[in-house]
Amino acid sequence: MVKRYKFFINGQGYLIDTTVTITQVLKYFNYGKTFLVLEKNGSICLKENWDSTSVNSMDKIEIITIMGGG
Repeated sequence: MVKRYKFFINGQGYLIDTTVTITQVLKYFNYGKTFLVLEKNGSICLKENWDSTSVNSMDKIEIITIMGGG
């Protein structure tokens, strides 16, 4: 039996059947690594930790893109 994990990005639920990192999730959803602030379960997740930070069942991830303007 395959174990499925549910996690949330910006309030939208997703199911996966393998462990992934924050970097893998960002690549899958076509986010670049620049101009992003990422929060995992209510705490800011530093960019230097994205490669080693796993997404676990019921994690809540908020991705905020920073845009400049003039």
